[in-house]
Amino acid sequence: MAAAMPRLPASSSPLLPCLLLLLLLLAAPCPAARAARFACNATAPRASTCQALISYAPPNGKAAATLAAVRALFQLRSHRALLAANGLPLSTPPTAPAPAPLRVRLPCLCSGGAGATFQRPTYRVRAGDTLDAIARHAFAGLVTYQDIAAANNVSDPNKVAVGQQLWIPVPCSCDPVGGDPVVHLTYVAPAGSSVAGIAQEFGSTEETILAVNKMPDAKGLLAGQVLDVPLRSKQSPFNLVPSRSCVLDLFDLFSRFFHLKTKYIHLH
Repeated sequence: MAAAMPRLPASSSPLLPCLLLLLLLLAAPCPAARAARFACNATAPRASTCQALISYAPPNGKAAATLAAVRALFQLRSHRALLAANGLPLSTPPTAPAPAPLRVRLPCLCSGGAGATFQRPTYRVRAGDTLDAIARHAFAGLVTYQDIAAANNVSDPNKVAVGQQLWIPVPCSCDPVGGDPVVHLTYVAPAGSSVAGIAQEFGSTEETILAVNKMPDAKGLLAGQVLDVPLRSKQSPFNLVPSRSCVLDLFDLFSRFFHLKTKYIHLH
């Protein structure tokens, strides 16, 4: 005959609702990050596309990424342009650890009043991946799983096929600010940061960041919130790195000069 299960003392019964509530709270999923939507109202062909900057910092606990790994993640075409955008020596090898955060330059496209990186980056799903893990860990919270699902017509975020190619729509903008051209930086607010501190770091003002991000109050800033930080020419590397990097232009010029000089020597 099976032994009877021991009964809890009557005095412990009032604790059961508390224990059940605690278990429910522990089992509840973490609240999802809020999707960021950067205003991008330009419609003219030239004005509706631009070069934007992404501030990428691998999440805590993730192994330090190399410059080559970050370049592969965002499908960047030029190692030298990545170095120039971050003020790194041109002798820095691709195997060097990537500084955190690292500025990544990507094309931005305005459509329907909002901006998103154009065609890049993309991500190929691996075994064990979920859209939330891709958003939070691979791309450090720059997007949400809802952003990825909507951009790729994924009806069930819990069902993605291994090998599936996903477009990662990082928010960006091409709009001028206060009538002046700027470069928009997509920035994930770290824990403990403030709007005033971010403004000081990037040479902006608290009022500008609040207005651009449609934030009614600086106290509402959340850790992990994705912000649009407009950079003036002094804070942007694009005065040094135009659509084609000056570094690459100088390299091309030197290569052509060397080629012509060699050809001249052979002819004479």
